[in-house]
Amino acid sequence: MEAEKKKKPARKVENIHKLFAKEYVVHYGNGTQAYMKVYPKTKEATAAVSASRLLNNVKIQRLIDAEYKKIFKEKDTEIEKSKTYKMIHAIGNSNISDVVDLENGTLKVKDISEIPPGAIEAIQSIKRHKKETAYGTDDMLEVRMHPKLQALELRAKLQGMIEKDSNLATLEIVVKPAIRPDKKKE
Repeated sequence: MEAEKKKKPARKVENIHKLFAKEYVVHYGNGTQAYMKVYPKTKEATAAVSASRLLNNVKIQRLIDAEYKKIFKEKDTEIEKSKTYKMIHAIGNSNISDVVDLENGTLKVKDISEIPPGAIEAIQSIKRHKKETAYGTDDMLEVRMHPKLQALELRAKLQGMIEKDSNLATLEIVVKPAIRPDKKKE
């Protein structure tokens, strides 16, 4: 009967092990502090010996690894959310004049060093088309930006300004030079 009273239920021991693993991570790998957090009435010398014993347990090591993975996964998720928001913000704040210049009636893409980083992220594609006309060869440039209205809508949803399920009209911004009429043959 005495042996049955001393033996702790497996579930309680498992919870204590999980708590120790969590405290170990919270205390930056200090097993003694983690043990004293789980067992507050324990003396420091006893906690050091007991923590060392626990840290040699494979199950405890797995629990500690799981705690670290959980922390890093949460951090990675936050970093990815931040990157996504920055991209949406860049597209929403983009301006075609950050990417192209109009020189002597011709659109020209600015030098990459002149384009702000946010505007670079907002560029969907840049294409050059050559077309033969009666006036000669037209060298046409097409700059396509990611849809600004969509980015603004996403940003407004993330900021809680509009309902998550609302759908504003989408607009695609494409800049193309005007097409000259063909010269009529007489």
